[in-house]
Amino acid sequence: MRKLVRLFLFSFGFLTVIPGLGGVRLDGNETGGGSVFFPAVGLFLGLFPLGFGLWTGPSPLLRSVLTSVSLIVMTRGIHADGVIDTFDGFLSNKRERTEILSVMRDSTAGALGMVSAFCLYLLKTALVYEALAGMEPSPVTALMIPPVLARGPVAFCCVLCGPADRSGMGGAFVRSVKVRHAAAALVLSVLFCFRTSMWYASLLPVAAALLWWGWGLLCRRKIGGMTGDTLGAGIEIVETLGFALILVLP
Repeated sequence: MRKLVRLFLFSFGFLTVIPGLGGVRLDGNETGGGSVFFPAVGLFLGLFPLGFGLWTGPSPLLRSVLTSVSLIVMTRGIHADGVIDTFDGFLSNKRERTEILSVMRDSTAGALGMVSAFCLYLLKTALVYEALAGMEPSPVTALMIPPVLARGPVAFCCVLCGPADRSGMGGAFVRSVKVRHAAAALVLSVLFCFRTSMWYASLLPVAAALLWWGWGLLCRRKIGGMTGDTLGAGIEIVETLGFALILVLP
C-alpha cells in the first residue's frame, strides 16, 4: 500500500506543479508504475480550470484562453518544452537518428519548434472554445475528458514503442513501464470517461490509444522510440485532439 501511495504522489509530482509532491523520489526502474495514475492526474488537471468554464462574466474566448493557459501553468510547461524540442528535431533537415536527438537535446529553442508550439496551442484554444460552447451550461465533460485521454495511454505507447535511448529520466521511465501498468491505466481512463447519459464516451480512451500508437510509430521511425520530450509532445497533441473528439460526441 505504501508503494502505491508513493507511486500516486510521484505521478502528480512528475506531471504537475503541486508543491510537496515533487519530493517523492523513486528508482528509475520503479517510475513506470506511476503511469497507472496518470489518468488521475489528467482528471485533476481537467477539473482545475472548470471554474473558468463556469464563469459567466468573461467572454467565451477569454474562458478558452484561460483554460489553455491554466493547463500549461499546472504542468509547469514541461509538455510545452517537449513540443518545442520534438518539432525542432523532427522538422529539421536531419536524417540520422543521432542527429535528430542532438537537435532535440539542444537547450536553444528553434524557430520550427516555437512555430509548431504556437500553432498547436492556438488550435487547442479554438477547440476548447468550441467544446465549451457546445456543452453549455455544463462543460464538465468538455474540460475533464481530454486531459484524461492524453495521459491514460502514455504507458500503452511506452510498452509498444520502447525508449529511443537509455539515458535520462525519460529513458528510464519508458523502460520501466510494464504491460500491467498500461492495462491498469487504460481501465482507469475508461472509468473516468464513463457517463450514464453518454456511455459511448468510455470508448474515447481506445481512440486516444490509437492516436498515441500513431504518434509512437512516427517517433520510432524518426528516433527509434520515445523520449521524455516526445512523451510531453504526445500528451499535448492528444490532449488537443481530445477536445476535437469531444466535439463529435452526439
